Amino acid sequence: MGRHWQAIYFRHDNYCVFFCSYGTRPQHDIKQFIIENSSSFEWNENILQHPNTMTCGLFCLYFLWHISRGLPINRLRDGNHCANERIVQNFVQRYLELVHVPRPLSLQYCQPLSTSV
Repeated sequence: MGRHWQAIYFRHDNYCVFFCSYGTRPQHDIKQFIIENSSSFEWNENILQHPNTMTCGLFCLYFLWHISRGLPINRLRDGNHCANERIVQNFVQRYLELVHVPRPLSLQYCQPLSTSV
């Protein structure tokens, strides 16, 4: 069984931003580490990743690339999982040139069912 990726970004002013594509707060040891190493912190509360994918690492890369350049990640929308998966996959293929990027959902969860038989 795999692990769930999360990201931590420390700004120069000792402020921390915690990111989880499922919108969870930092827990246990991670929360303690953040408290001990920052003056204050925030986290996202939005569920950005589709529950049936294993793309949390790609979402973390997307987040870290953007925040390290002072760019927002506001293209990702709470509850718009399929669009978010496409945005993140396109980003990692274009900007990070990753070769083996998992296909989001094989698109089976995101496409409407055909009405013709």
